[in-house]
Amino acid sequence: MLSADSRNHSVGFKYVNEMLNISYLSGWVRKPTKDGFLLQQTNSLAHAIFITVDPGTRIPKETTPVTVVCHAFGKKREDGKSIVQLRAIDIKKPSSRSMPIDLIWKSSLAPGASIDAFEPFKPDGSFKGMIAEQIDDSESNEIADIFRVLEATKGRLNTKLGENANVVMLAGFVEGAAVVRATHLGGKEQRAYISILLRQHRDASVAIPIRLYEAPEMLPGILKTIPVGYPVSMVGHVQIKVIPNDEKLEEIADSFLYIRTRNLSGVTKGVEILQEPVWWGEMARRIVGERQDRQKKAAQPAVAAAPGAQGGASVLVDETL
Repeated sequence: MLSADSRNHSVGFKYVNEMLNISYLSGWVRKPTKDGFLLQQTNSLAHAIFITVDPGTRIPKETTPVTVVCHAFGKKREDGKSIVQLRAIDIKKPSSRSMPIDLIWKSSLAPGASIDAFEPFKPDGSFKGMIAEQIDDSESNEIADIFRVLEATKGRLNTKLGENANVVMLAGFVEGAAVVRATHLGGKEQRAYISILLRQHRDASVAIPIRLYEAPEMLPGILKTIPVGYPVSMVGHVQIKVIPNDEKLEEIADSFLYIRTRNLSGVTKGVEILQEPVWWGEMARRIVGERQDRQKKAAQPAVAAAPGAQGGASVLVDETL
């Protein structure tokens, strides 16, 4: 965990490999273990966010309200799917403005989702006594930073949880991107989005999965502006995808974290990316090689497409949605 002096006087903790990587999440500690804990933000534990901690970290007791400062990392599962892992670098008292609001806590859940017995709110929407005593409304430097980010994004960051209960700021290089078209599963439409892998490490397998949601007709145009190797920054939030068992809705077949955003921005050297990584040269050479391969293929005589095959821009279907 960061010392108070480090939090107040150092900006280094906001970066991973000299690229912006900082998350602020607020909620309640649930089911703590030596490896981490669930951060609950709604009345469904199935939608709680797992936070990993370093060995020996002191985790607050069950149902304690906290703000967690994290770094986000990507991880590729055995099935090949890229997911997000959050690693705590600080755990502290939250402010009332950073906590989830009661309206969302008590909102309706997906069919089959179980409601947790823990209830932190009074009928009037205020926090219960013991929880209210654990809230610290002295605004810290980190919280002030979030307010400035929210003002700069002019409402484009919408987590529905509260003013800053779930904020992620990242910068890095595009490792890959593709449009994932809309699907209809279980009578529910899943919106189209751009799936992006954001790279901050030499090891590309730990690239961070990001989903960019925008009007479907705008996605192909956005995709053209973010080629592999392009530096980008973003403000978004952590989201958990919970996939119920088709036969028993009350059971979970799968769940994973990803970062959701509505837009990408450029970067300023020395601000979002402090310095280009040494491995970016390798990435650039790979990009040039792939471009040359495409040009060679384009120069070859056209071959008739197989029946049913589609051409055009890169489009994927994510079967886990």
